[in-house]
Amino acid sequence: MSTQDPSTAGTRPAGGRRSAPHRLAAAAAAAAVASTVSLLVAAPQAGAATTNLVANPTMERSTTGWFASSSFALARVAGGHGGGYAVRLRNAATTTRTGVVNDTVNTVRSTTAGHVYAASAWVRSSTPRRAVSLRLMEYRGRTYLGQKVGTMTLPDTGWHKVSTVYTARTTGATVDVNVLGVRLPAGASVLVDDVTLRDATPVVPPPADPGTPGDPTGTTRAGWTLKWADEFDGADVDATRWKVDDLSTYGDGNSELACLMDRPENVFTSGGVLTIRARREAAPVRCGDRDARFPSGREYTSGMLRTTAAWQYGRIEMRAQLPTAQGVSKGLWPGFWMRPAGGGTGELDILETIGSGPGGTEWNKIHQTVWYDYSGTHPRQTFTATTDVDPSAGFHTYAAEWEPGVIRWYVDDRLTYTRTTATTPWLDEAFGKPFVIRLNMAVGGSWPGSPDATTTFPADYRVDYVRVYQR
Repeated sequence: MSTQDPSTAGTRPAGGRRSAPHRLAAAAAAAAVASTVSLLVAAPQAGAATTNLVANPTMERSTTGWFASSSFALARVAGGHGGGYAVRLRNAATTTRTGVVNDTVNTVRSTTAGHVYAASAWVRSSTPRRAVSLRLMEYRGRTYLGQKVGTMTLPDTGWHKVSTVYTARTTGATVDVNVLGVRLPAGASVLVDDVTLRDATPVVPPPADPGTPGDPTGTTRAGWTLKWADEFDGADVDATRWKVDDLSTYGDGNSELACLMDRPENVFTSGGVLTIRARREAAPVRCGDRDARFPSGREYTSGMLRTTAAWQYGRIEMRAQLPTAQGVSKGLWPGFWMRPAGGGTGELDILETIGSGPGGTEWNKIHQTVWYDYSGTHPRQTFTATTDVDPSAGFHTYAAEWEPGVIRWYVDDRLTYTRTTATTPWLDEAFGKPFVIRLNMAVGGSWPGSPDATTTFPADYRVDYVRVYQR
C-alpha cells in the first residue's frame, strides 16, 4: 500500500489501457512515424470565469471567512502578494504536519453538474522547496463526492501561483476551497494570498455535423448511416453489446498496475453516461489466480469493455470526457481503440491519452496510431493532436473513418490525421477483417509511468456514446 496522499488531509470528514502485451520492448524499439499538430477544439464561454466566488480572497483587512486546521495558527501579516497583507499558516505543533487554510463556508453554494470550477492562489514560503497544494472538494452535506488537487514545490522564497480545476459531478452540491502546506516542520509556515475560484465552464460545441439536415438524432452523417450505437441510457452496461473484462487481465505486457474488474465500483452507467473508474484501493485486490507479479493483490483497479459485435470499415465515433486533467493525473492511460475480432494483425488507436503530474505536458494531447503487429514487422505510425482546451473539462468527440485503403482521424469533427496505402503500404493487409471496439483505462504502464502522490483517485473516464456508421 502507498502512504496517504498529503492532499487528503483536511478538517472535514470525507464521506488499462489495453491488456494485450503490445508495448513490448521489441515494439517500443521499432521506429515510429510520428508528428504533432495544435488543434483548437473550443473557446472559453463568453462571460465565463469573470466573477471570483471567494468571499474574502485577499485577506487584506481580516481573516474572516477562513480558518486553519487543528494545531495550526492563522494570522494576517504584512508582505502580501503585490503588497498589503496575506495570511500566514503556521505549524504550532511539535511534529511535522500538513496544515489547511479552509473556507469557513463552502465557496460554491450550489454546483451545476458538468460545470468547471477553476481555482488559484498565490503562495510563499520562508524556506525553499516547500510543497503547497490547492484543493477543491465537492460535498453534498457531509458526503464527499470528489476532488481535484494542484500541488507545487516552491523553488524559492518568492510568490508563486498554484492552481487546479474541478468538474462538478452533481447539481446542488457545494465546493470547498483549501490551501495546504504539505508536511510543514514544527514552527514552519506558508503565506497565502489572492485566492480565486471561478465558474470557468467552457463551451463544448455539438458535433459540427451531427447528422443530415433535419436529423437531430445523428442516425445519418454526411454519407454515413448509423448501424450500431450505445447511448448508455440503461441502468446497467448492456451485456448484449459489451463484454466487461473481469480479473483475468491486467496488462502485464505493458507493466500496468490495475486489475481490470467487472463490478459497479469500476464500470457503471448513470444519467446516460458510461463511467470507467480507476481506483486506488484501501486494501490489495487479488486479480485472478495467475497474477505472478502481484500474488498478494494489486493496489489499483480499473475496467475494460469490448463490443460483442465486430465491423469491417465504418466511422467509429465516441463522445467522452477524459480523466487526464493537468497536474493530477500521472499514471492514467485511457483508450478508445480496435482489435481484430479473431486476433492477428492490426490495431487502430482512435484515441490514447496519458495523464501528467505537476509541470507535465501530456494533459491536452490526443495520440492516434495504427499498428501492423507488436513485434516490429512494420513500424507503427502515430500522430499527436494537441488541443487548446482541457479535454478533461468537458465532453468532446473522437472518431476514425476506416475505408478500403484509408483511415482518417477526427477530434470534434476536425480532421487531424490520415493514413493511406500510399503512406502505409500494409494498411489493407493489416485491416482486411472485422474489428471490435475496446474502451479501457489503464493505471501505470511503460508509457505513462506509475501514479504519484499528486494523482487524484478515483479517476473517471466518462463516455456519453459510442456509434458505428457505415456507407
